[in-house]
Amino acid sequence: MSMTLGELIKHLEVHLSDSPDADVQFDFCGVKPSELYSYRGSYDQIAISWTDGSRVMAADFLKELRAAIGKTFTGWKGGGFVMDTDTEIWVDQCGKATGTRIVGTKMMYSTITIVTEQTDD
Repeated sequence: MSMTLGELIKHLEVHLSDSPDADVQFDFCGVKPSELYSYRGSYDQIAISWTDGSRVMAADFLKELRAAIGKTFTGWKGGGFVMDTDTEIWVDQCGKATGTRIVGTKMMYSTITIVTEQTDD
């Protein structure tokens, strides 16, 4: 099972309490989190896209995740889906559904790494 929005928020809060200026990245290719979308694999879940662009401050990313709670996201074939702390959260580019889920986080050298896993789906 993928982490939930609430679980990811809690993980980031713990890491930021130890290192308030931390960056955040994914565990593949050094890419960083970008925008939040309704996940193509299940519209009532969230996907985080990635970028190979500049630094992403974990505190800024945490604010974006918190703002997603109670927010309505539009599904790929329409409809509105309100996200909450129990919403599963995935990693994928906009419009994709590759089954890359978030399974944890780890901290190393002032960088929070979001750990992912490919599902068999």
